[in-house]
Amino acid sequence: MTISGKNSKYMQEFYNELKRDLLFSFIGAIVFFGIAFTAPIKYSLSNIDIAFAGFPFLLYSLADIMQLRKLKIVGVKFSKKLVWALSTILTIVGVIYIHFAFEIYSGKFSDSKSLWVQLTLLLTAFCSLIGAHQMVFIIKKQRMEISPVLMNLFSGMRASPGIYKESEKAAKTWNETVTQKRAELRQSQQRKKKKKR
Repeated sequence: MTISGKNSKYMQEFYNELKRDLLFSFIGAIVFFGIAFTAPIKYSLSNIDIAFAGFPFLLYSLADIMQLRKLKIVGVKFSKKLVWALSTILTIVGVIYIHFAFEIYSGKFSDSKSLWVQLTLLLTAFCSLIGAHQMVFIIKKQRMEISPVLMNLFSGMRASPGIYKESEKAAKTWNETVTQKRAELRQSQQRKKKKKR
């Protein structure tokens, strides 16, 4: 929806930052499947190609999380403890990822289970990429926005608990707080300049 221009400008800008990485990954996947389906050897689901298509996403995620150390929210540095906590979580996910890839390659899963696990690993890595980059994007922008496309999607689901709707309220509160703190910071800086004069 974002690529077709049917999302907000904020979300379009966010996904534009990821477009190159996702495009290269998509092209790589197409080339791989082209080779796999035209080669005379039958493709085996005990291969880990699908799973490892997502492994770079975990590395991108870790790089984004480490980037948070250099960023500030209204002049305040991002919590180092939180950065290390998130980095540790991603590292653990990476170890689990490699463990399951090893299990698949060792032939410990049936074809259907192998495919299921590989797709789960791929989508987990993809979600990590989106989540980690979104944190960096929000802090750089000093503004948070909820995707209208996802809002419409979730509001149309009867089983949806309304968490996404609540996150819209949280984003609005966060934006108001940041705007207020920025104004206070500017006033404080102006006072300091006047005193120096």
